[in-house]
Amino acid sequence: YYPSGAVGGDFFDILDVSETQAGIFIADVAGHSVRAALVVATIRGLIEELSSLAHDPGAFITQLNRSYTCIFRTTHELLFATAFYCVVDVTTGRISYTNAGHPPPFRLRRDTRVVEELPCRGAAKGPALGFFEDSQYQSEKCPLTPSDMILFYTDGLSEAKGAEGEYGDIGRLAKLLQERMDLAPSDLLRELFADARDYSVGGSFDDDVCLLGMEVGPTPSRPKTA
Repeated sequence: YYPSGAVGGDFFDILDVSETQAGIFIADVAGHSVRAALVVATIRGLIEELSSLAHDPGAFITQLNRSYTCIFRTTHELLFATAFYCVVDVTTGRISYTNAGHPPPFRLRRDTRVVEELPCRGAAKGPALGFFEDSQYQSEKCPLTPSDMILFYTDGLSEAKGAEGEYGDIGRLAKLLQERMDLAPSDLLRELFADARDYSVGGSFDDDVCLLGMEVGPTPSRPKTA
């Protein structure tokens, strides 16, 4: 996590959903001022209040958006935030997720050497939080395989500005991931951040940067039976 100023509007959270499920939440509040930091604090509070829905990404984000919009609709400015939420189930080896206007995470399929964005189809991809109070989000499901890695990020990474005023893009990020997919998650995140910092003018960012990696470990061996 690297805020572009003293405080930032990007953040992530890991939710303890059940003994076999974990929730991963990442968000990007528009702007990076004290106001954005206050919005972050509000979202954190709402996440705690909605813990009973954390097992269902679609229902969770639907209610989060409804509560968020009700709180901020009386302000004179539109205070929107993008968000992505997924639930990892270690018993089934699957993830379920929904997207509220956020850059979709990348899936690094090391067994087949493929880098791809997690598909977000239909109502699994909706508008950012704060636009429409009645938005309905649904969950997308995806199986994972051992050695897969999921990269969650905010657009401060992919939109670093180069020396000629040009911005980085998703294609450039995907190429970097393809070249470095065998790295351990911590090493990969460090290299992605270092590369974006070197690419950007003056080694700084115009926007906050938040990165989170999740790796699927090997399938546990089962005891042999007689």
